[in-house]
Amino acid sequence: MAQSSLYTAHYLLLKDGTLGPWPIVEMSDEGEVLSVELHPEGLKERPGLQLHGGLLMAGLVDVGPMDASLNYTQRVLNRHYSSGTLYLGAKSADTPFYPPPFLLKSLETTASPLPFLRRNAQNYQTPLLDRIRQYCKQMPSLNWLELISEAAAWAAAQRADLKDKGSIEPGCKSGLLVIKNLDLNKMVITNNMVLKWLVVPSNK
Repeated sequence: MAQSSLYTAHYLLLKDGTLGPWPIVEMSDEGEVLSVELHPEGLKERPGLQLHGGLLMAGLVDVGPMDASLNYTQRVLNRHYSSGTLYLGAKSADTPFYPPPFLLKSLETTASPLPFLRRNAQNYQTPLLDRIRQYCKQMPSLNWLELISEAAAWAAAQRADLKDKGSIEPGCKSGLLVIKNLDLNKMVITNNMVLKWLVVPSNK
């Protein structure tokens, strides 16, 4: 019988880029989202509930257009994963490396309206979260959380195998991570931000 665990934090990044207060997220051991509750009135205690201060979110989906000549070493893949990327576009889904991140065929022939999704020789080693942060420094009016959600929504609209990834909704195989040491009032990334994986899905 499949096991599940309950997680909560101050906020959950929702599919539309907004924040859900005091979520309770039930995840299967295989990394699938089983249920999601939001509690604006405050934290609801549950037996076995794991409390993590900060922001819960899905593993990032980075499958935008890329230069077909690029190759990923294990060191670079580890860097992407440690910065929150769970699904990464590559030349081919066939890889000698041990996942995660899980490699999917990149959308190299599809034009993306989001410039930070395009990967070339200059930025392919930079994880998606860092590319979004850099983009927001150039465009201060943009919200980094909304861009994360837009990237996942754009990818899901391109291909059926991406529809159950990148958001915390029942049925999604999105994994679960928490970002700590954010400015939770302004939701600003700080220099001492810490990212931790809580649940990583099976790739079966």
